[in-house]
Amino acid sequence: MKGKSALTLLLAGIFSCGTCQATGAEVTSESVFNILNSTGAATDKSYLSLNPDKYPNYRLLIHSAKLKNEIKSHYTKDEIQGLLTLTENTRKLTLTEKPWGTFILASTFEDDKTAAETHYDAVWLRDSLWGYMALVSGQGNSVAAKKVLLTLWDYMSTPDQIKRMQDVISNPKRLDGVPGQMNAVHIRFDSNSPVMADVQEEGKPQLWNHKQNDALGLYLDLLIQAIDTGTINAEDWQKGDRLKSVALLIAYLDKANFYVMEDSGAWEEDARLNTSSVALVTSGLERLSNLLSKKDSVFVSDLLREAKANELDEPLSTTRLNHLIDKGYERITLQLDLGGESPGYL
Repeated sequence: MKGKSALTLLLAGIFSCGTCQATGAEVTSESVFNILNSTGAATDKSYLSLNPDKYPNYRLLIHSAKLKNEIKSHYTKDEIQGLLTLTENTRKLTLTEKPWGTFILASTFEDDKTAAETHYDAVWLRDSLWGYMALVSGQGNSVAAKKVLLTLWDYMSTPDQIKRMQDVISNPKRLDGVPGQMNAVHIRFDSNSPVMADVQEEGKPQLWNHKQNDALGLYLDLLIQAIDTGTINAEDWQKGDRLKSVALLIAYLDKANFYVMEDSGAWEEDARLNTSSVALVTSGLERLSNLLSKKDSVFVSDLLREAKANELDEPLSTTRLNHLIDKGYERITLQLDLGGESPGYL
């Protein structure tokens, strides 16, 4: 589709660095856009470089006592090995097996009280996907990795998730404002719930900003990759509403206009139009588009049949997918030209 993938383009923009001079003038979010749009070297500009005097060297706050004296600007090979040894247990992924799935918890605790207070014993879609990637990269973990990914697919295929996608497809305005945070596809659930329900607080779902498109994009990307490589087979994708949920997710991202949608993204902070979120969704859509071009694929036939049965075939058409991918690239390029992840916000 493009010379460079969405993720390659994003990373190149984030890690590139140009020599810039301060303007000396007070800069607001609006003027940042105006200044950067009017210069031919927009890719070399950023908000930080426009006001270097306002951003002194950052100080690091180290919460881990045992790592406090280990933070350095340079390390020898032996020191790096020492850090690996010191953090060995911390870096181990703990899998939780239950009758309804295999989970990677965001964190584990020695007592139930701490877990209840923080809710970090819940399952985050994004964190679990990162854990899945770590498992895939190691030897002997393929079975566990597949279980984790299929569990996340089942979560995305629950009746509650399907209803959320259907509701937004019918009325995209449900994503607007604060209520949209709970109307969006959810990205976190209670692993102790057999139906993968929301984390509960005082007997009802905890209010949470679930508008995190980066997690949805990463999920789609990794899922399609696993299908394309044969890790996930027909027996897997034909279970329950798994195919239906994929078709719904594409239609959801389409109706949500992901390329102009503000979300809290990987930062889980204030809603912004985040380049990383747009890039991950674009990458997932592009991977799906590439798979759909394989006309002899059994998955493609099954997915398109399911989509047509649910009147969701239009978002999966070549024309529509290409449109969404192009819109994604346009937004990524513009955002990187304007400064990076979420330019224009103070």
